[in-house]
Amino acid sequence: MRTSINNKLIGSFVVGALFALVLLGWSLLTIESLLNTMNKMETLSIRVDKTNALNFNIQKLIKISDEYMLTGDIKKRDEFDRLITELADILAVLGKQKGDKRWDEMSEKVKKEVTRLSEMVVEIMFIDNPIGNKKAIELMGKVSELGERLIKDIERFNHIASEDRDKLALVASRMAERTRLMVYTFPVAGLVLLAILYVYLKRYISTPLLELYRGAERVSRGDYT
Repeated sequence: MRTSINNKLIGSFVVGALFALVLLGWSLLTIESLLNTMNKMETLSIRVDKTNALNFNIQKLIKISDEYMLTGDIKKRDEFDRLITELADILAVLGKQKGDKRWDEMSEKVKKEVTRLSEMVVEIMFIDNPIGNKKAIELMGKVSELGERLIKDIERFNHIASEDRDKLALVASRMAERTRLMVYTFPVAGLVLLAILYVYLKRYISTPLLELYRGAERVSRGDYT
């Protein structure tokens, strides 16, 4: 009887422990996956924000060079210097964002085009008296042409990041739903397990022990029936 009861107690403990470990493991894996997905979402959001900022600053760069062509105001050179610094910072951040083949190819293409556009604008900004200057007018035409092409490329660049972010958002939504389900399911599963263990312990351990105790009492009173 002692061996049988010990085995049943150990078996109950093992079953409960295994169930708890399974639930804990599943919880940790789900939470880890959700955290990884959130980190990827943050990275993709940075890409979207930076490509938007890049597009905006390229348009400002073209506008500054155009205004300098019309006015010859050398103060535009200071604006140009600040803008170039901002563009360099944006490109540095985007350069660290490694993605799939589409992203990497577009990143390299945009970087080269931004560099080329900046070099052309530098030439314009340091032409004295640009108003009516043939070289400046010719360069400005090239800047406008390259700028339009670059803006379209940046829009495609942004679309890649937005598309990847939206896809990942769907994955994150499903994972969040699964996590919510886990939060509601685990307490219920725990209660069910406790109920099963209670019935098991009562039927196979408590009841036999009680019968054994009563039998011992009868024997002590001399009742051997």
